[in-house]
Amino acid sequence: MTTLDKRAETVTSVHDLIARRHSPRAFDPNRLIEQDKLLSMLEAARWTASSSNLQPWRFIVARKQDSAEFDKLLSVIKEGNIPWAKHAGALVLGVVHKYRREDVLNRHASHDLGQSIAQMVLQALDHDIYARQMGGFYPDKARELYSIPEEYEPFTAIAFGYKTSDLSHLTDAHREAEMNRRERLTLDQLVFGGSWAQTADFID
Repeated sequence: MTTLDKRAETVTSVHDLIARRHSPRAFDPNRLIEQDKLLSMLEAARWTASSSNLQPWRFIVARKQDSAEFDKLLSVIKEGNIPWAKHAGALVLGVVHKYRREDVLNRHASHDLGQSIAQMVLQALDHDIYARQMGGFYPDKARELYSIPEEYEPFTAIAFGYKTSDLSHLTDAHREAEMNRRERLTLDQLVFGGSWAQTADFID
């Protein structure tokens, strides 16, 4: 298996975008993300469902062609991710608004942010742009650097870019990960019915 062959081995049919989606580190440093495609990705996120239509997601975006902005956002990424993240075509910081109203937490906020990112990722893939999502960044540094208000939480970082088969910029461990077969828990381990850990009766 190569970095270009990561299609999910599903037990039943799923949409092609879902089967193709994976999280590479091997981004082509010479391909920029076109403005219309980036706007399409962000528009997909904008139309995500959310609890009470609160739309708690916010995004800080830096394109590779805007080098100063890209380097600024790259500076909040943890060091172990920088060797590959710096090759991405765009970096995105996902930020969540934590409250439903003053002093009332929105416990669904992070769920809704995740949904919006999922839609963004699939829309990106429709343009042949891949994403790798990261918990490896410095939230406090991001808050200070971008003057993020207290009621918002820097939650995740995402690298978007076109894939490449050139793995020379990756560490040995990351290069091996690019070549590895994808794995998931089985449906009977994930889907319950009747009681906890009891496999639903419609799962073979």
